[in-house]
Amino acid sequence: MASVTAEIGRLPKPGNPAELLFRGRWNPLKPMNFDKPWQAAMEAAGIRNFTFHGLRHTCASHAAMAGASEVELSDLLGHRQMQMVKRYSHLNTQAKARLVTRVFGDVGSKNG
Repeated sequence: MASVTAEIGRLPKPGNPAELLFRGRWNPLKPMNFDKPWQAAMEAAGIRNFTFHGLRHTCASHAAMAGASEVELSDLLGHRQMQMVKRYSHLNTQAKARLVTRVFGDVGSKNG
């Protein structure tokens, strides 16, 4: 059984309204509006002050903390300008640690 992500990945990439994944109920050429279901879900879960767009930031933050490079984050988020990606760069401590190790090796380590 294929995963949802795999199935969505097989769909055409949105480039025109006819290729929308979630089409509007009244106008299939416009995207579906998730505002009401989102607000209902947030209320039912007792979550306040959290937007759907916040999920994008959460995804980017977790990817950065898992070691994603700026190029990978840019591709994941669809950002064309690296300035936008730099919002998450500070979370990538693994990449910084690898850089320091690559430049300085184990200078200063107890075993080096």
